[in-house]
Amino acid sequence: MIRAFTLKTISMSLLTCSVATLTIADMPAYAAATADADNDGEIIVTAQKRVERLQDTPVPVTALSASALVERNQTRLQDYFAQVPGLSLNAQGDGTTVIILRGIATANFGNPTVAVSVDDVPYGSSTALAGGQLLQPDLDPADLQRIEVLRGPQGTLYGASSLGGLIKYVTTDPSTTELSGRVQGDFNATQDGGIGYGVRDSVNVPINEKFALRATGFSRRTAGYVDNVFTGKDDVNALDARGGRISLLWKPTETLSIKLGALHQYSHGHGASLVTTDVNKRLTLGDLNQSLLPGSGSFKSKSTLFTGNIDLDLDWADLKSVTGYGRNSYFSGSDYSRLYASFTPSSVLYNDMKTRKFTQEIRLSSPADQTLEWLVGGFYTHERSPVTQILDAVDGTTAATASNLLTAYFPTTYNEISVFGDVTYHVTQAFNVQVGARYSHNKQGYDEVDTGPLGEAAPGVPFVTSASSKDHAITFLVVPQYKFSRHAPTAILPENSRWFFTVWRAHASSHRQRRRS
Repeated sequence: MIRAFTLKTISMSLLTCSVATLTIADMPAYAAATADADNDGEIIVTAQKRVERLQDTPVPVTALSASALVERNQTRLQDYFAQVPGLSLNAQGDGTTVIILRGIATANFGNPTVAVSVDDVPYGSSTALAGGQLLQPDLDPADLQRIEVLRGPQGTLYGASSLGGLIKYVTTDPSTTELSGRVQGDFNATQDGGIGYGVRDSVNVPINEKFALRATGFSRRTAGYVDNVFTGKDDVNALDARGGRISLLWKPTETLSIKLGALHQYSHGHGASLVTTDVNKRLTLGDLNQSLLPGSGSFKSKSTLFTGNIDLDLDWADLKSVTGYGRNSYFSGSDYSRLYASFTPSSVLYNDMKTRKFTQEIRLSSPADQTLEWLVGGFYTHERSPVTQILDAVDGTTAATASNLLTAYFPTTYNEISVFGDVTYHVTQAFNVQVGARYSHNKQGYDEVDTGPLGEAAPGVPFVTSASSKDHAITFLVVPQYKFSRHAPTAILPENSRWFFTVWRAHASSHRQRRRS
């Protein structure tokens, strides 16, 4: 298996023309007020898996208004990540991106350190072999209520993938009271590049006082700006994305709410966002130019996510069930001629990744504003990720396949079951202490079959291997919290106590692992 996916990217700066946004139709009920705020204008978040004011959350959280992002034409994570303290991105140039929070990141083949969820449903693979740290959702904010970014370890509530933090997408609930809709378009131009555009629409239909349906869709082109001097094509790194979402809300009683959602998105990148150098002279080919093989850096990514959220008010507690099923696929081709020049003058590496993931979480929490607040829950996930890498020798002019050098097929499986909980004791109105813990047990399986001249164990004999592992760990959480006033941000004493106790306890806890191969 080849343990490298992309060529090294070279940073560059662009001058982008101002964006003009045209609202074609805007019904008043669509966004009469900021979706993130309650009637008092205070921002409401669910970072701790309970509804609370942003000021009261004992976690560093940044809440972004989705409607404000749309108005500023900031439709991708790459457009607005700079607004979040401590958040940075490492774009690989082929549709893959590593999310970094507080400087915590993974290597090319490290497991994710920043978790991503949609309506509390985890997104993507939990393992590095299926690109869990590289493949991120491309959610258009048209159907989002807000985006919450949690900084620092969130392992007790969100699992091992959230060592650095969590990006939480919260969609807009259908409304059972008013019919509303919106259509919006925008265009943009990049200096010495192409033309981009965006079209998005949404409609909310209240069927009756108990049922409501909401549907959204979007189509977007991000303009390219890199020219391929080898093929003569301009703006090869243009990106097209389109998708939509349908959600249904059913409130059979005052205490029961059921929300079902189906999300689908498709992205197509036409070429690599890379600037290359001349192989012999080691000189740049000019500003924003490349000399890669035809189609190099192109990729296709599809995401489908089904979610089911059930909320039941038991009076003495709130019961919540979160069910998710996701299907993700990614295919790309990259020019690897320089790395394998000793075998063939021109070569292309193809990556084909797929993930099928089922998750189920059930949690029970006490009502808010109690002297003693508590939350307990359980989580289960099952993942299957067949992955194929193909290295082909190709024609240097057309990139047509000449012969196969390596085909590596390595399906992986991942299963995890966890129980978690926390207790918050309000010593006074201003001071409280939160303690929590999570126990997790996971099992992973890995198989690999390599064929081709560079992969065979012997001429004509495939290389075959397999491995499996089991692991369990306990993570603890301790957070003292002091509120200077109702309207002031929360102070955590000390500031990094959550980080210290989570990481320290995770390393000091019971830990056992068994492997066989």
